[in-house]
Amino acid sequence: MEKGTPQQADGREPDRVGTIVLSRRLVSVNSASSVVNRLLNVTVLFWLFQYLVNRLPTEEFAIYPVVMAVMVVAPLFFSLFTGGMARFLIDAYARSDFDAVRGVVSSVLPVLIGAVALFWMVGLTFALNVETVLKIPAGSEVEARAMMALLVLTYGIRMLVSPFTLGFQIRQSYVELNILEIGRELLRISVLTLFFLLAGPAVVWVVVATAISELALSAVAVWRSRRLVPELTFDRAFASFAVARRLTSFGIWTSLGQLGGIMYTNAATLILNLHGTPMDVTCFFLGATLYRQTELLIITAIGPLLPVVTALNATGDRVRLATTVLRGGRYALWASMLIATPAIIFSDIFVGLYIGDEYGEAAIVIILFMSIFPVNQATALLAMTALATARVRAFYLPAFIAQAVGLSIMLALASWYGAGAIGMAAALALVTVSSQLLYFWWLNLRLIGTGFGAFLTGTLVPGLVPAIVGAGVWIGMRLLVTIDSWVELFACGAVGAVAFGLAILAFGLEPSARTRLLARAAASMRWMRHDTTGGKTVPDGSLR
Repeated sequence: MEKGTPQQADGREPDRVGTIVLSRRLVSVNSASSVVNRLLNVTVLFWLFQYLVNRLPTEEFAIYPVVMAVMVVAPLFFSLFTGGMARFLIDAYARSDFDAVRGVVSSVLPVLIGAVALFWMVGLTFALNVETVLKIPAGSEVEARAMMALLVLTYGIRMLVSPFTLGFQIRQSYVELNILEIGRELLRISVLTLFFLLAGPAVVWVVVATAISELALSAVAVWRSRRLVPELTFDRAFASFAVARRLTSFGIWTSLGQLGGIMYTNAATLILNLHGTPMDVTCFFLGATLYRQTELLIITAIGPLLPVVTALNATGDRVRLATTVLRGGRYALWASMLIATPAIIFSDIFVGLYIGDEYGEAAIVIILFMSIFPVNQATALLAMTALATARVRAFYLPAFIAQAVGLSIMLALASWYGAGAIGMAAALALVTVSSQLLYFWWLNLRLIGTGFGAFLTGTLVPGLVPAIVGAGVWIGMRLLVTIDSWVELFACGAVGAVAFGLAILAFGLEPSARTRLLARAAASMRWMRHDTTGGKTVPDGSLR
């Protein structure tokens, strides 16, 4: 067995596709560590949000979401050059074509150097004149310029080193990557606390602490990633214009997807900055942040499946590809609805406890955003599948068109009818749900070569039944219990979560998965009683 390769629970070598290991245990551990990392990130973000909102004027705090909304242009621009990088590197590594790995890195790096130089020139010019483009409160111009300049410089450096940091994804060392990212969060918290204690609360310190922690992570990640995959190196002999052109062509479509994401939530923040009030910006930002962080949690959890899906497609294993995609949608529905369902039911209580009843519109924004999850998370692996199967045009072009329609609706509502945060959220929810039902569900089935019946029985029904059961319990708690504190809110949430989990066990899991889970639970109970006679742990099978 290759050094460093994980074994199954019974000592067998895991299933492989080329040099890519297919192991349910490896994917589960990677996903779990990614979720822990994301939860820590969300916890820090929401603590920070509450801390600053309660200590700064609304006008001053609103600078931060506006500046961050502008910065989403950065991933859009760079996805032109990096959108297909991970996909092509994993595909080459799965086929043991290590020269192709060197070729991808060597071909994309010169392009990235030119792109970063252009990005810095335009970005820093914008930073110096930010108050002429955006509505910045008087007296806050210097802070806004500094925030923009730091964000631009930091992001450019991260993009320059990005080809050398993909060893974690290629070797599926997500646990190690997540440990490094947790270290980044701890460093950010430490630096932020230091600035708050020495200079007082201000939004500019958030950007300063983020820049320091991101640069530290990049330096360590480059060193460790190249130890994992030494082929991630620049060699002029392997540079190819044809490879660079193929990556850029691939990236055009992923850029459209990024643009759709910008229209999805961030453009609304800018529209509200121009046509709304600071209260509108803050209420929308809270609801959009809860939605984005929940979605990022799901993306983070399924991220370790990218090497698996890419390898299955590379070797033509369509049956396991379909099974993996349907199962991934079911799991994504469980994870998202466990958050979205109580968020809808207790939204007004959450907002009141979090930032005060005067931000009541944020509760309606949360409801509108959370109502998207039952529809769009059923196809959670669609973007990943489109990348793996090189069908990016079929996915990203319609996504761009749908979001362009959404942007037009938002502009019309804000300009002609004075719609605020609720109008923006309603437009986004309408466009997203409609596009999923009319197109993306069917594209998902086409890419994996299966029918709606399999989608219904493999994803939708087992994915949504636990949410229905949990909703019944949460609604009952809402009617029977007076909730006046965080402890009471979390207690009610926990009761519904137990019902949600039991519903997954009873109605959501496949029979084989339920058998494995119950067998492991029984084995654990026997171990706790020091009775191991005749008890064998069910081995962890490969992704079949």
